[in-house]
Amino acid sequence: MIHADSGNGEGFYWDFVPFQSVQRQPDGHWIIRLSPGATIPRDYGTAVAGNGPSTAPWGALLRDAVGIPAAGTYFSGATFVGAVFADAFVDVQPVSVVVAEAPHIETLRSDWAAFFGARWLEHKTIAPPQQPRTVHNLINRIAANQANPVQKNGGWGVELGFTPENSNASFLLDGRIDQLVVAPAVAPDHHTLMGREFQGKNPALVNARTTAHETVHFWVHAQRCLGGGSACQPTSSAAFTDDRGHCLNDVQYDNSAFTCLLHQPAGANNLDSANVHMHYRIVNGSPDSEYLVIRTAAEPGR
Repeated sequence: MIHADSGNGEGFYWDFVPFQSVQRQPDGHWIIRLSPGATIPRDYGTAVAGNGPSTAPWGALLRDAVGIPAAGTYFSGATFVGAVFADAFVDVQPVSVVVAEAPHIETLRSDWAAFFGARWLEHKTIAPPQQPRTVHNLINRIAANQANPVQKNGGWGVELGFTPENSNASFLLDGRIDQLVVAPAVAPDHHTLMGREFQGKNPALVNARTTAHETVHFWVHAQRCLGGGSACQPTSSAAFTDDRGHCLNDVQYDNSAFTCLLHQPAGANNLDSANVHMHYRIVNGSPDSEYLVIRTAAEPGR
């Protein structure tokens, strides 16, 4: 069982509790029967301070969780993160946490992710937990199952991860990666196949690359254009990135055969390689690179 601080100051905690069986009631609800003599040693299910009504559509995201350890957990591979940020002369270090997991959500809506990430963020500077501020220079990565397909430019696509702008959380969709390396996903139109380019790829490397990509998005999340400033409109012909900071045509600074780690999904290659770099080039006499965006930013997401 895992518990997130409710805003009352009791903190984060977890307990192993032996159970006898899992049963489904006639009304569809599931119950867990504890083993004889077993007890729940601490409070779980405490209402979140300042939370809206339980009927809120995102209310289920704020609950504590109970699960069976043998079912496994999702994973984000940070193998490449340190090296990518070292190229920007930035150190990334892990922080200690009490609860290393988060509740399972079968399909996490990206527009609700901020509520979920805020609930399970341990290192907060203010309460209540649904509107926290992180301690300085801290990012919160959560491995999850999948998100809803996205529709853009008249077609359907699927996400391997996402990092909402101005959010304290980034999501690595490990379940979706494991699905796509076996077979494409089917879009809501029931015939479009999504993510075909990942079939047959190494899931551990796809995961690690996606983790590095999404970590960069804490810093790189805005469109960049020739001339900058007012020239950078969503449909501007001067844009050399999309509205999330993905570069459109750039290649790695050390190998022109490979697209930049922050390349937009369409047209990206090198999808399960350990060669993980971003671009560095001169635009109108000035250098442009994700490394420079990271290096010159005060804090992630700022």
